[in-house]
Amino acid sequence: MSKAGAVEARPNDETPPHGNLPAERASNPLIQGRILPTLVRLAAPNAAALVVGVIVLIAETSYVGRLGTAPLAAIALMFPIVMLMMTMSGGAMGGGITSAISRALGAGDAARASTLAVHALALGLCIGSIFSLILVVFGDTILATLGGSGRVLDEAHAFLSLFAFGIVAIWLMNSLAAILRGTGNMRLPSLTVFTSALCQIVIGGVLSLGLAGFPQMGIRGIAIGQMAAFSLSAAVMGSARTCESSKEPTVTSSLAVTDAAVAPLMLSVGGPTHELTLLSSVAFIVVKAPAARPMARAAQRHGPRPTRAEADAVRIGVGPPTAPGSCRRRPR
Repeated sequence: MSKAGAVEARPNDETPPHGNLPAERASNPLIQGRILPTLVRLAAPNAAALVVGVIVLIAETSYVGRLGTAPLAAIALMFPIVMLMMTMSGGAMGGGITSAISRALGAGDAARASTLAVHALALGLCIGSIFSLILVVFGDTILATLGGSGRVLDEAHAFLSLFAFGIVAIWLMNSLAAILRGTGNMRLPSLTVFTSALCQIVIGGVLSLGLAGFPQMGIRGIAIGQMAAFSLSAAVMGSARTCESSKEPTVTSSLAVTDAAVAPLMLSVGGPTHELTLLSSVAFIVVKAPAARPMARAAQRHGPRPTRAEADAVRIGVGPPTAPGSCRRRPR
């Protein structure tokens, strides 16, 4: 056949654009699906989960505001530590896990994706245990260095004594969520976060305020609500199994052979992000530290019930609380 004939035959070629791909890759919506609907399908559940997180934060601030000024100052003292654990496990390391698994599945290597998933859980377990041990041993010293003293330090210690033992659950929860997101499954992590957030609001409110006949546990009740929500999320996402009938790829939960090159692959993405997360937390502490000790002293001097303005000021850590009822609008 001449070159002209070969050229004329090309428009009639019915070979599909993904015909050379393996069957599992050709049926993958992340590869074959339309771009805009795929982006919306992946982003919408995650955006909804972030909105629910803000609602939880508002609810917990409302609970703590009813407990008094000292618990408010204690929560402000604990805020950098809590956010550091959440952002490091969910954003920094989570991004490395998601990218590594998605690349393995995109290359059609499901076995490597399973190995990555197992190593991701092992890393989450080890790193979470290290941070938990650090807070158990040096927690009071860290809180005192941040400016905690007196009753504020006692309240912060009460929260930290429970939170420290739930750090492993935080890392496992976010590692599992990152694994599922790497497979393209955004619905299960977001639905799990939404459900656990509702449990966190209910459990934290009931136990901290002593509702429905339960004893009032104060700031410990909020910590219990958080730990229950994190543990529930980790248990639900950890129970996910491979479903061959699913249209989306999933990663098996069976044990895989260890590979020394797997952990550096995830850390190559998550490591630099860890540095940014640490810098953000340090910057927050440096900005807030000058006001921490006045906040603690004022919390001991003044009464137990802050106004809304006082609660907001202490919650975001922008200045010391004033005496209850002393916030008045300046006359014009």
